[in-house]
Amino acid sequence: MTFGQKSQGLMVVEQEAERLTSHMLGMDPSVVGYQSQPFVVDLIDHAILRTGEQRQQAKAKHKDRPGPKLFTPDFLVQLSGGRQRVVEVKLDGYLGDAAYQQKLELAQAILWDHGYEFMRVVVPISPKHPLRLNVPLLHQATLRKDLMPQTDVYREVEQLAQQGAHTMSEFCTGLAVSTRMAPVLLAFGTLSMDLTAYQIRGDAPAEPAFGSLDHLQLLWGLGT
Repeated sequence: MTFGQKSQGLMVVEQEAERLTSHMLGMDPSVVGYQSQPFVVDLIDHAILRTGEQRQQAKAKHKDRPGPKLFTPDFLVQLSGGRQRVVEVKLDGYLGDAAYQQKLELAQAILWDHGYEFMRVVVPISPKHPLRLNVPLLHQATLRKDLMPQTDVYREVEQLAQQGAHTMSEFCTGLAVSTRMAPVLLAFGTLSMDLTAYQIRGDAPAEPAFGSLDHLQLLWGLGT
C-alpha cells in the first residue's frame, strides 16, 4: 500500500519501482491525476476492457488463441492540456525478453489508436541512485503543507544567490534553517537542483527555483 497523491489516496502497487513511480507522479507539476492499473488492453480484438466482466469474456473468448492476449498497464496519467499517457514501469536490468517487447509494441499501437500516449520508464535498481534516495524525502515533504515557505523566502534565496550561495548548505545557512529542511525547500519551489544526479544533502549544487516546480518532473527522464 502507498499513498498516491493526485490519485485515489491509498493505492496498491505490485513492486517498489511502482511505488517510486507513484510518488514521482504525485509531485510532478505536469501531472493532473493518475490511476494504477486503469484497464486491460485486449491484444486480439484491439479493445480497451474497463470492467471485470469484459475481462472475463475476453479471457474465455481468446483462451485457445496462441500468443499474448491481454496487457494491463501500470499507470494511466492525466497530463495538463488534456493529454493521457499510459506508463509501463520496469526495473533496470529486468526489461523483459523479445516476446515481451513485441507485446509492448502491439499494446502501444492499440493504445495510440484509442487516443493514449505510451511510455515505458526504467527505474534505477541501485539503492544508492539519487532518485532512490531523493524521491521518498520529497514525497514526504510535499505532504507537509504546514511547512510551505512564505513568499518573502523567495526574495531571500535570490539575494543569497547574488551573494554567491550555490550549495544546499549555503542556502540553508543563509535562511537560518537546518539542511533537514532541504526537501521542503525543493518540494515547494524555493530551491532547485538536479535530483537525478545529486543526493539531497549540504554539498549538493542548488539554485533559486523562483516558485517553479519543473525540477520535480523526474519520471519523464526515465522514458525509453
